[in-house]
Amino acid sequence: MRVNKFSKEYRLAERWFPKGSMAINHPNGLGVAYVSVMNPEKGYWQVVAYRGTAGKPEFNYSFKNREQAEKKVGDWFQSLSAHRDYVNQLRETHNQPHTLKVGDIITNSWGYDQTNVDWYRITRTTQHFVWLKPIAAHVEENGFMSGPSVPRIDVSSEDPSQWGFHDLSEPEKQHKASGASVIMKYGSGSKWDGKPKYCSWYA
Repeated sequence: MRVNKFSKEYRLAERWFPKGSMAINHPNGLGVAYVSVMNPEKGYWQVVAYRGTAGKPEFNYSFKNREQAEKKVGDWFQSLSAHRDYVNQLRETHNQPHTLKVGDIITNSWGYDQTNVDWYRITRTTQHFVWLKPIAAHVEENGFMSGPSVPRIDVSSEDPSQWGFHDLSEPEKQHKASGASVIMKYGSGSKWDGKPKYCSWYA
């Protein structure tokens, strides 16, 4: 019989922990800590912890006494609960309907060595999605290869000489949206507040 090494059953079966360890489970099943005495004479304690159904330990630590070991397990359980709550909150926010409408302008700033600013206009919407079409921008260079960028809604996609940094020939694309934010390839976009955005291209 072929063993599926990616299955939950295989990962759980392959977990290592010291023989005779006491398993302490998170109240909501988010993890388990195996606690054992390493050296009965000196009272050293060992904790091997696994998150969820992971096959590799989250940590494998030794402690000078039982109190330190129990505190580590308690703190770790609290961090697991906090992370679960954070993920649930993000999921709830992510699934909220957006408040955007057709005609709204979306701006997306991204980059590492330079700050790119892209501009879009919303062309279609549903409850959870928007369709964006690139629009041109006017950039005023008032620093070294940098300056404020604002959208140019007067530029037609049929006039490449006025496109600037933007390729207006790209077709409109569908994006997930929530609130006033839009999920982009790089980070997230937001509804333009009417103020210029810093842009740089010196990298």
